[in-house]
Amino acid sequence: MILEDRGVPTDVFLRLQTEAIEKVYSVKKDLTSFSQFSYKHHLGAVFRFPELAERLANRGLNLSHEDPNKQISFPFFTRLVAYSTAHVLREIKYKSRIPVEGSWQLVGVADEGMEWIKQGARNVRLLEEGEIYGALFFL
Repeated sequence: MILEDRGVPTDVFLRLQTEAIEKVYSVKKDLTSFSQFSYKHHLGAVFRFPELAERLANRGLNLSHEDPNKQISFPFFTRLVAYSTAHVLREIKYKSRIPVEGSWQLVGVADEGMEWIKQGARNVRLLEEGEIYGALFFL
């Protein structure tokens, strides 16, 4: 990884990843958190789901509530929250997309250039010392 090569310790990435995963799981019971989460990750904006969740929360309703009259137990909302959180968890796991609070999203890049060369790939360009990015080559 580029930042690891620049001296950023691995535990920093693991801590950021753990915090991102914890935030995803924390939105499963609170509509206000789910609304903010949806805005942040651009989920359901076309269908105005974040606004809907925010309006329901402003009326005192929630996904998990001690008062059954204030609890939303529609399968639609349960699935909406489950699918949204699963989508963001997949982004973290498979695309190495780690949102960093108050900053840009941290995007992981596979550092496998030497492995491709060992396997006989010809069009692989390795970064020079001090170089941060280079031209893209496709096999």
